[in-house]
Amino acid sequence: MVIKHLEAVGGTRPAPEEPVFWVVPKWEIETWMGYLREGTFDEQKKDNPKVYGGRESECRPEVEKLIRMCREKNLVPPPPASLLDACVEYERLLKYLG
Repeated sequence: MVIKHLEAVGGTRPAPEEPVFWVVPKWEIETWMGYLREGTFDEQKKDNPKVYGGRESECRPEVEKLIRMCREKNLVPPPPASLLDACVEYERLLKYLG
């Protein structure tokens, strides 16, 4: 998704060995939080409810769950497509973090 947009605006694709990590929800991070917290989401919806509103540090349990799910390659079906893309990017970046 990001690569397609980058190429559409005349940008160049990062080389595979470049440690660039792109994490981009389709609309808002709330889509992913709903999936991670409750297993529900609507990636087509532009205005998912703001759960944390100024208290973003409280989403740490969801972030830790996402890291665990990506490491184990075990996303609960069906994951948001943009979240699946983020897990692929995470796996690619791990090569550089050693």
